[in-house]
Amino acid sequence: MTKPRLTIGYIIAAALFPAPAIAQSSTMSFADVAPILNAKCVMCHRPGEVAPMSLITYDQVRPWARAMKNKVVSRQMPPWYAEGEPGRWRNDRRLSQAEIDKLVAWVDAGAPRGNDKELPPPPQFAQGWNHPSGRPPDLIIEAPELKVPADGESPWQNVFVKLPVQGDLWVAAAQIVPGNRAVVHHVMVTPVTLPADTTLDAEGRVVNQRPSGAAGPPPGAAAGGPRPDNGAFNAGWEPGVDAPTIYPTGVAERISSTHLAFNLHYQANGRAVTDKTRLGLWLQKEPVTHELAGPGLGMGSEVFIANGQELTGRYSAQVTQDVLPPGVRTVPNIPPFAESYRLTQLVPIREEMTLYNFQPHMHVRGQSMKYTAVFPDGREEVLGHVPQYDFNWQIVYELAKPITVPAGTIIRVEASWNNSTKNKYNPKPEQEVLWGEQSWDEMLSPIIRGAVRLKTPVIPKPPIQQSSQR
Repeated sequence: MTKPRLTIGYIIAAALFPAPAIAQSSTMSFADVAPILNAKCVMCHRPGEVAPMSLITYDQVRPWARAMKNKVVSRQMPPWYAEGEPGRWRNDRRLSQAEIDKLVAWVDAGAPRGNDKELPPPPQFAQGWNHPSGRPPDLIIEAPELKVPADGESPWQNVFVKLPVQGDLWVAAAQIVPGNRAVVHHVMVTPVTLPADTTLDAEGRVVNQRPSGAAGPPPGAAAGGPRPDNGAFNAGWEPGVDAPTIYPTGVAERISSTHLAFNLHYQANGRAVTDKTRLGLWLQKEPVTHELAGPGLGMGSEVFIANGQELTGRYSAQVTQDVLPPGVRTVPNIPPFAESYRLTQLVPIREEMTLYNFQPHMHVRGQSMKYTAVFPDGREEVLGHVPQYDFNWQIVYELAKPITVPAGTIIRVEASWNNSTKNKYNPKPEQEVLWGEQSWDEMLSPIIRGAVRLKTPVIPKPPIQQSSQR
């Protein structure tokens, strides 16, 4: 009678614990999961980077094994909020189900160490920089050290840094590294040309001429003031943007100016501190066939639709009413307790353009953003959709296969905000929300980066070093 029972027990055990799974768990080691961590986690989880702990060595990972399992099973880590099948995004951080299963099996097996000699080498990064090649930037430009007060509202600040080189710079990748992430709300860097007799103080502010554009990068030429560069270079940093924006061979952003304008916005956190932000540039060495577009190249002016009605006139959803130029108004404010306030922005494409990446930017009430191309023949294609936007992780979503859109295409951006009590990040749902620069205000900035084909390819020349930084 005992033999049949043993046979039945064996069959049940085999069904519950298949032989491959048992064999896998009994031989699992850190060498099995280290490649996953190296590919998807170590860029942020290493000394000096944004993550609170390093995940390079076994001794660093072991205390966090159980917590790591919980985070990957719930898909909270690695952070990623855009929809799209595997292979759609070049910089996709998501783990496959097979990778999640392997991490879970290793943790459930007791997170065994195994043989250290079997470990793959960890990825190499230049100190302070996250280019996947491991190379340091070809050029590093530092903003002046600026003081951040302990409390109160902080207006946007524009400071200027003289370029240390002469000649056009063709940029293949750029990364901004704040000196003090805890207080930096955003950084935006654009090229400008200052008059030859311009003098800057120690904080990069013009002392002998009045710069134009107090609320952001100089918007236009002004007598005696900065003049925007003709190129379309624009580098940005917001929370979660901790990797370079990279373009393929033949594609570059152009800097053709005397200075860079650092537009910095700080958010007080209760302590008086300082910040010294850096910009790293990796230059394109191969012939450039496509230049990154901007308002002066292939993208036209935006149109807003609120509550189903097109707004006539000039509107903004980025800054407060009091800093806008004459004739420009802000879009309608978000009402108290509005659970799904919606706004549509239409961006016309004036000439054929190849789109490379998208970067939704809103503040703490931001809920979702969707980019759709409406082609001249009426066809529509969803380019990118972030259904659960997170202000703490404002990721640049890079297309694995860039999308070319013809002239006459409209990029329709549909965004929503949650000003209700259901939004755990909402500071005051009972208040009407204004459009502005502070995190408790709101903003719609649907960043799109695309390039237009040059009539004649450009062979980049090595820049000539300047003798003075001012």
